[in-house]
Amino acid sequence: MGRRIDEVTLAALLRRQFQEALELYLKGIRPSTANHLSEAADVLFATKVQSFREALLGCFLAKISDPAIDVRLPYANQGANAFQGRAVDEDIVNPFLQEHQIPCSKGPYLAMFRRSVKFVPETRDGLRDKGAYDVFLTLLDFLENASAGEARPVLRLLLWKFIELREQGKIDLARIQRLSLDQYQKLIDGLLQVPSGGLLPVLLSVAVFQTLRECFELDWEINWQAINAADRASGVGGDITIRSKGTTI
Repeated sequence: MGRRIDEVTLAALLRRQFQEALELYLKGIRPSTANHLSEAADVLFATKVQSFREALLGCFLAKISDPAIDVRLPYANQGANAFQGRAVDEDIVNPFLQEHQIPCSKGPYLAMFRRSVKFVPETRDGLRDKGAYDVFLTLLDFLENASAGEARPVLRLLLWKFIELREQGKIDLARIQRLSLDQYQKLIDGLLQVPSGGLLPVLLSVAVFQTLRECFELDWEINWQAINAADRASGVGGDITIRSKGTTI
């Protein structure tokens, strides 16, 4: 039942549109859309309910790839034109957002909605942020009657807003010019107390060896491998291997 989703096509569409949105963001250009759609997007990204914007992104991808899809029906058992909204979210949208370090939900698909939900006005009664859902429906109303060419600019705007959301969550750190030995000790002690499965001690050790190499202009070749990797299988002497002119030292 429902329309079949081509996940490869949807993933490719998402990557292309994201790249275009990113290029616009880096140039300081906001994607141009009708004012009411642009204002709706702002409201949707101001709400703490992440499910609305993530579900909407999946709807845009599905509708652009297959115009016959009924975006009001995100479960395949809801009719011949329904679509697999959960698969779109779990296999494409959410992994993509996490890969690009964009704040997103980690819970089950459409956590704010009951199972087998339909994206219709009646659904708002059981929701916490009814205003955000109304805006969600405004964008869905547009998508329902839009051609693929009309929908793409709005999709780019949504992705632009996701990028903006990510950048707002980043904090610029001041570059430290020089540390005292006491400050180094506090930094290293703090790092060693962080549970890392042995990774941070190895990285700190590699940093020390690299510093020695640079300070004394040594011809060391310093290699290190993943934690718990089998030494014999990888052909190295340990987690960190230092060689000089081909000889392990």
